[in-house]
Amino acid sequence: MNVGARNVSSERIKSWPTKERQRERLLAEGPERLTDADLLAIILRVGSGTFREGVQGTNAYESALSILRDFRGLRGLDRARIHDLLKVPGLGPAKVAQIKAAFELGKRVCAGKLTAPAFESSLTVANHFRPSNPAYNTFLQDTIALIGGKRNVI
Repeated sequence: MNVGARNVSSERIKSWPTKERQRERLLAEGPERLTDADLLAIILRVGSGTFREGVQGTNAYESALSILRDFRGLRGLDRARIHDLLKVPGLGPAKVAQIKAAFELGKRVCAGKLTAPAFESSLTVANHFRPSNPAYNTFLQDTIALIGGKRNVI
């Protein structure tokens, strides 16, 4: 996105071309194509201040850029204490909780704390996946083979 051509701090993201909006770009191109500020803006959802005529506020993207500058990037933001984040204009308890929760999920993925369920039979596998793929119920029950002695999802 070419942010140099626009005054990002005074323009609502809704007024940006659809193909430049962070959420739409993530859905169309994938999260790996977005910058740290883009991803943080999605987590923040809204900026701070107001966009009433004559009163300047900041959109979520500009807020994300400012936060990343203030905390010297994602690593600094991750290490920041909650009470320090609450001092940032526009960050209340809900936004701070969203930021901290996102970092914690990333840490759990990296630490391997996400565990796959253990299944005892092909029926338990089919029952596990039934809510998300009702068309495959019979297929799963008939064709899923338990691999190895551990009976874990691979």
